Amino acid sequence: MVDNYIAAHSFLFPIGGSSHSGEVQISRGDIVSIYKDQMYKRADEWYVPVEVNQRSFNMNMEDLKHYCSEHALLTEIDIELQLNCLHFQIDKALDLADKKKFNEVSKQWIETKKLSGKLSDSNKTAEVSL
Repeated sequence: MVDNYIAAHSFLFPIGGSSHSGEVQISRGDIVSIYKDQMYKRADEWYVPVEVNQRSFNMNMEDLKHYCSEHALLTEIDIELQLNCLHFQIDKALDLADKKKFNEVSKQWIETKKLSGKLSDSNKTAEVSL
């Protein structure tokens, strides 16, 4: 089973363990595919195969949890929650006739909606390939 995440912002992920052999650039909008059904344990730590931009590597589950908790990697549910919150803020800005806030939050909503569409398309593609 593949779980797809989308990068909310760009970051470098070190690969290869403590004496890492390189880094993977994960850019905003990249789809990060996690193969949780292929998890394995090494040196008392759990790892999961990951694919980003046709590059495969293994990610420690603690790292995955960290990136999710820092909102660097988002699921569809995370994005939907953000969209709902931004929609509420847009409505509030309209009620207060706050044009600056409205423009600011609307821009964030549009960018988040683009991420949502990209992740949704990726998940549909994954379903078709199963």
